[in-house]
Amino acid sequence: MKYQIKTPQTKQSNDRLFSLIVLKNEALLVLTKEKIMTKKFKNNDAQIKAFIGHKANIDAMLERLQKTSANHFGKSPEAIQWGDVALLSDIANELQDVTWRIFQEGEYA
Repeated sequence: MKYQIKTPQTKQSNDRLFSLIVLKNEALLVLTKEKIMTKKFKNNDAQIKAFIGHKANIDAMLERLQKTSANHFGKSPEAIQWGDVALLSDIANELQDVTWRIFQEGEYA
């Protein structure tokens, strides 16, 4: 998979106007009335493939969690014990930490 930005981006930085133009795997940083710098991008196909693989694993885990949650985690109300409550409390705390990390909230804000 090849990703490219088709429209140039222009930004103001330290009172200097510059444009970042990306064509295939090369980026040109154009500084007005200054030198042009070229940087070769690394091929990130392996990174994208790994990212998509991890996302698929997360999606599968979330689907399993939703199904078992809809079934009250396999417990009938009469069979619930304090150990079950403690287990769900631990899981809720761990999921809260993951949620905070993803959305940069709580201790990750």
